[in-house]
Amino acid sequence: MESKLSELRLDAKELKTVLESVSRPKVKDLLTLDLRKLETDIIQIEDALKSSQSSSSSSGPKSVGIVPNSLSVKAYDVQIKNYSWEDAEETVKIYIMNLKDVTSLSKPGDILCEFTKNSVHLRINNLGGKNHVFTLKETSELIDPEKSSYKLKSDMVILTLAKAGSTESGRS
Repeated sequence: MESKLSELRLDAKELKTVLESVSRPKVKDLLTLDLRKLETDIIQIEDALKSSQSSSSSSGPKSVGIVPNSLSVKAYDVQIKNYSWEDAEETVKIYIMNLKDVTSLSKPGDILCEFTKNSVHLRINNLGGKNHVFTLKETSELIDPEKSSYKLKSDMVILTLAKAGSTESGRS
């Protein structure tokens, strides 16, 4: 896992170098998004390494996280890493697919979505025995949490991120 971490760091470093030489805005946006994904992967691997090192070195009692009431059924967390997105003038839509029967979830707390001015966190609890988690730790532009939303389709969730400073009415 440490070799994968070093490879990801090298990839991120090279991507930053390429990003500095790019002048086209669309290409910059694409490269910035890929860089953010790499940085997210690096952080996740670092966290996993830290937790595995601390759990193997500590012989005392282990802390247990608080489980929400909606998770009475045993399920494990799965990070969502495959998604697609669409960038429009006023919004960015993120399509999280392959979530069979996501519309069947109806209890409060089954789907938790939190928008901040520069991040998104989606948690789908107990779908097919798994808790699906999507986190975008830092967006490339500021978003408006109040205007942002999510929609459920039969096998996908669509996150709509409203760009900060954009108007609701659109073009005339």
